[in-house]
Amino acid sequence: MAAVLGTTKLSVVNSRSTELLNEAAAKRYEEICKQRLLHTPIQYLVGSWDFFNITLAVRPPVLIPRPETELLVEMILDHFSDQQPLHFLEVGTGSGAISLALLKARPQWRCTGIDVSEEAVSLTSINSQRLALDDRLDVRCCDVKQFSSTCCYDFIVSNPPYVPSGEIQNLQPEILQFEDFRALNGGEDGLMIINFLLSESWKWVVPGGTLWIETDRAHPAILRQRYSTMGQDDMSSRASAQPTRWKFDRTLNDW
Repeated sequence: MAAVLGTTKLSVVNSRSTELLNEAAAKRYEEICKQRLLHTPIQYLVGSWDFFNITLAVRPPVLIPRPETELLVEMILDHFSDQQPLHFLEVGTGSGAISLALLKARPQWRCTGIDVSEEAVSLTSINSQRLALDDRLDVRCCDVKQFSSTCCYDFIVSNPPYVPSGEIQNLQPEILQFEDFRALNGGEDGLMIINFLLSESWKWVVPGGTLWIETDRAHPAILRQRYSTMGQDDMSSRASAQPTRWKFDRTLNDW
């Protein structure tokens, strides 16, 4: 209803609750309800969604920004000084949520973003222009396994596909039917891209650089055991009992 009334404020909706909708608004509301009954995500129906400190355009099949990913943004901002002029890489930009939230909060930062989806790259570009952040974001369509760069980044951030292949069919229909399969499917154990990043991303960061990733709840124990010799995992106390946001450090002698 808020979208139909052209507002994001609940107070506006409440104040107009006794008004009759005009014909155009009534038709739009009816169509939204019909599509929602078919499991179309509400984010796609209204066409925009809030994430951290920004409002993003959203459209299928690009992955919808989740509120839990805001924690990853918070952890990065808490880790780095306000005054550090950093250049970072985002692997899998989607709608641009993570990159653009970070750039909005840190005017001195720059970002290079990659995504295998042309639709995602296009949407990230649109959102960066709407937010007037396109002068500090370079986004390109590229498979991370084909990515190469002469630049060394201060950190890398990624919310990669991490759902194990065997669990894809158990996802909600809103996710399964509408969001990009490539942004969800993490391979047999959900770690296909995560393992690649942990083995290859050292090539793209400066000594002392960091890799920040979001994972599935089943992954922490596996990652602790597998990569305990590669760096220290830093998990916020604000996370759940099974933290799913990780920071890996690169030092001169590890990785």
